[in-house]
Amino acid sequence: MYGWLIGSWDLDVAYFVTDPVTRMKGEVHFAWVLDGRAVQDVWIMPPVSDRTPGAVIPIDTFGTTLRIWDPSIQAWRVTWFNPPSGHRDELIGRRNGNEIVQIGTHSDGTPIRWKFSEITPNSFRWTGDALQSDGTTWKLEAEFHAKRKESLMQDLREHLLALLTGESAHANFESAIRDVPGDVRGKKPKGVEHSLWETLEHLRITQWDILEYVRNPKHVSPEFPSGYWPAQAAPPSDDAWEKSIAAFRRDLRDIADLVRNKATDLLAPMPHAGVHTILREILLAADHNAYHIGQFIFLRNLLGAWSTTYGTAATTCRSFAAVRAMKRS
Repeated sequence: MYGWLIGSWDLDVAYFVTDPVTRMKGEVHFAWVLDGRAVQDVWIMPPVSDRTPGAVIPIDTFGTTLRIWDPSIQAWRVTWFNPPSGHRDELIGRRNGNEIVQIGTHSDGTPIRWKFSEITPNSFRWTGDALQSDGTTWKLEAEFHAKRKESLMQDLREHLLALLTGESAHANFESAIRDVPGDVRGKKPKGVEHSLWETLEHLRITQWDILEYVRNPKHVSPEFPSGYWPAQAAPPSDDAWEKSIAAFRRDLRDIADLVRNKATDLLAPMPHAGVHTILREILLAADHNAYHIGQFIFLRNLLGAWSTTYGTAATTCRSFAAVRAMKRS
């Protein structure tokens, strides 16, 4: 319910507990904590950039909320602490249509109602009401309009794209599969479990499985582990080899398009996947690809089918160092 908040946000803040209304800027940062069992935030109003020496802070907010799911009541227990003011509030959070409504009390027993509304992937409105002494009238105490810090999200997207397709710390797919001779594609060097064809198909199948898991709620993964490897060590034909490469490229391009699309909420848990986020799956794909692309180059070295012209010097040095170490052992 709160996973879509993960990340950093800029705030336009209005406090109605003062006369006149106090308005300022702010920031808030959300993250999963307790091994994914809770969502914690830090609200900073005014923001850190405005907290200069001598600055006048009419209302100082530098506090944190902890939200933990309680299956016994099928709701979230919410606790807010603001050390500068000494406030501590306890609430219960539930979804109400397209809104998140949290009902509880201030530490003095005053009933309160906090609400997330007007929710989009990159913005939301937060309001805090308190029940008046007549027992029927709710008074607005604070209102925040939030916008996601898109500059940080854009940086994240660019880093992910570089990880998926670049060569900053490892060779990419294109370097690894360039000019592989047909006569070595199904060979297994002594002591090696998988051939180049098996490794290529494993890369393709696993990346496809991760992509489908993200975009198709009804996707059923292959049987593990047999379904992630081809039945034979050698490709049935040159055409099969080329089709496998083309399929890997297509799926990698689709993953990259997901990352580039600003409508893709990288940080929110996917509705069909528990706490798993698209970011988690992209990192999983990148990590898996990097490992087996390195393995692919290692195999080419053992088979005498790798040239320094295929990849970066650093990549080649690492690969040949691994081969030399294996030969010495």
